[in-house]
Amino acid sequence: MILPGKHLSGARSLLGVGGEILEQLRHPRDVSDLWESFRTAHQARQHSDPVSFDWFVTALTFLYTVGAVHMTGGMIAPGKGEP
Repeated sequence: MILPGKHLSGARSLLGVGGEILEQLRHPRDVSDLWESFRTAHQARQHSDPVSFDWFVTALTFLYTVGAVHMTGGMIAPGKGEP
């Protein structure tokens, strides 16, 4: 689930989805704006399976848990180590 494996592609693993989320998070954004930009970028990639909003939120929760993102003023922002 977190890592890709035999039955889970890298694009669907939490690390893969989390990486794509971080690519879209250069500045603080609200969840709906982040979801729309993530979904657009993800759909543009060839051979990538669709990601549901639930899986997106699960990956976002994972990123929050490991300190890669934080909440500030109702917005999702890159973690302290991100640009």
